[in-house]
Amino acid sequence: MRRFRLTTTTANRPRHSHPRRGAIAVLAAFVMVAILALAGFFLSLSYIELTRAELRAATDAAARSAVIRLVETQSTTQGRDAAKTIAGKFEVGGKQLLLTNSDIEFGRSSRQANGTYSFTNNGTPTNAARVFGRKTSASASGTVDLPFGGFVGAPEYSTQLSAVAMRLDYDIVIVLDRSGSMGWDLSGVEYEYPEAIRQRPFVENYFSPPDPTGSRWAILSASVNDFLTILNQRQVAARVGLVTYAGNYTFGKYSSVTVKTESDLTSDFTTITSKLNAIGQVPLIGATDIGAGLTAAQTILTTSSQARLKTGQPIIVVFSDGMFNQGVEPLGLATSAYNQSATIIHSVTFGATATGRSTMNAVTAAAGKGLSLHANTAAELTQSFKSIANAIPIVVTE
Repeated sequence: MRRFRLTTTTANRPRHSHPRRGAIAVLAAFVMVAILALAGFFLSLSYIELTRAELRAATDAAARSAVIRLVETQSTTQGRDAAKTIAGKFEVGGKQLLLTNSDIEFGRSSRQANGTYSFTNNGTPTNAARVFGRKTSASASGTVDLPFGGFVGAPEYSTQLSAVAMRLDYDIVIVLDRSGSMGWDLSGVEYEYPEAIRQRPFVENYFSPPDPTGSRWAILSASVNDFLTILNQRQVAARVGLVTYAGNYTFGKYSSVTVKTESDLTSDFTTITSKLNAIGQVPLIGATDIGAGLTAAQTILTTSSQARLKTGQPIIVVFSDGMFNQGVEPLGLATSAYNQSATIIHSVTFGATATGRSTMNAVTAAAGKGLSLHANTAAELTQSFKSIANAIPIVVTE
């Protein structure tokens, strides 16, 4: 029997690949870790953006709530309580946002030269609230837990945002000249009455109610009504009062008082319109004591029960058709009003002398750099009051 011996050659011997397979496994493990880390990074980044959006919504809502409650109640305590309540209704990173008193500030937001607004803590008159939404280790809400932060070695992170809400409320007192010259026409000629009544004796015209269409008072009343209409149309949050001035004067049964508060601050503008109509039904007599009108207006703005002393921006809109010829010089009064309560004064003059116009320019420059406008015609007078109404800001955000 022949015997065969099985032999193998090196060429036919199977190769062993175990070391290479181990290297690939290690490489795959590193790649998987990198992919998971990268996925964790992007997922964490997305979650961070989500929580910041949630924090922005919560702080914005809290700031708006704080300033609205402040305006309604004139109480910073209630304003803070409102901010806390609203913030607590929001979840940031899956947890309720908690605010403390130190997270809520009240102050003033003012327009800067470049058109932006800057918040000053504790500034007055108070018109804004600033809320800090904090998610930090030192805050009441704590940090934000990152669901995938373990992949990148950061299981939590800290963030904070602030929001400023400003409510623009205005307390406005309109101060009108009701001296004898308000019965004249708009020609600019002294003692010239409207054509419809010009043929009557001068004395009769002087002691009669102003002409309902052609007198300075008639045009002024219409212009003030346009001013009020624009405030309504623009939804300006304003309360308006009315003061008239002339001078103490008595002649028989006719008399005039220096100053009269026709209406306290009110949001019902029909009250102002009714007062204007009533004034036009009686003779307008007396001199021009502008200072008395400014003093009465400032008294309303600083002492009236209807004045929003904490949040309202006080404004005086004063009209005169001449220069003051009785009482206290108005420039010093304007400066005092601005220093006392930041009262802004706008002025409109009609037919005034150069001296009278110069005085009113100085008055507005001293009181918040308000508008100082002059009219020569009925159309210009109406446009002047419209310009002031349109110049009052409504909504500002920071």
